[in-house]
Amino acid sequence: MNSEQAQTSNAKLTIFLIILIGIAAVAGILILYWFGYKPIQENAARLDELELRMEQNQKLVWEKFEELDASLDDVETELDSVEISIKKIGTELTGLKISVEAIAAEQNQLLEDVESLESDVAQLNELTDELQTIKDLRDSLQENIGVLESEFRGVTELLEQFNLRADSINEEVASFGERWQALENEIQIIKVMDLIESSRELLSKGNISQAQEKILEARQLIDDLRSNVDDYQLEVLSEIADRLQEVLDAIRNAPNSARNLLENAWQMLLSGLPDPENN
Repeated sequence: MNSEQAQTSNAKLTIFLIILIGIAAVAGILILYWFGYKPIQENAARLDELELRMEQNQKLVWEKFEELDASLDDVETELDSVEISIKKIGTELTGLKISVEAIAAEQNQLLEDVESLESDVAQLNELTDELQTIKDLRDSLQENIGVLESEFRGVTELLEQFNLRADSINEEVASFGERWQALENEIQIIKVMDLIESSRELLSKGNISQAQEKILEARQLIDDLRSNVDDYQLEVLSEIADRLQEVLDAIRNAPNSARNLLENAWQMLLSGLPDPENN
């Protein structure tokens, strides 16, 4: 009985141990899967994912590098453009400097013009005051226009009468002028006759030089007289002038002939100039 119980107990203990070992084996397998195989799988998956990400990142980095290289080309192009722009700006700055200097000169000239303008404005103010004075005088003058117009009408009537009288006086003056000119011409002729007479006396005394001077003076008076006589009187004066010239030509070599020519000229002068009635 005890033996059977002991066997039963051993059998139960064996079964229990087998079960316990089975549980331990299952637990070990589970533990090995959980802490060994599964982390390896996860790590492998993670490595695959990491490799994929690295490839993606490498591709992305390469694309970024290409974009950066293209950007660098654009930057170099822009730098060249900027350098050209800087040179252009330098040239423009030089031109701007010249323009600023020209503007400064113009400003100085403008200041001088402003000062001149201020002076002109002061003069204009003075002229404005004078203009106001003139306006006042004009107003005062307009007040007297009525009186002046009345007086002007009276003066106009007097002027009409004066004009009528002036026409008559002008006719008398013209007639007097003609008579006066004729009288002056007669006086000139008398002077010429006197010079010819003096030259005749000097020539008879043998004083040829002084006689020649008298004849030259008489010839000059005849020439002056030509511009103051009418056309019909010029012929007589021309003949007298020719006689005097013949006297001058013959006075030294042929004094007797010169005296005869002087007598002839003196007789022509004695007959006087032709009158208008005889032409």
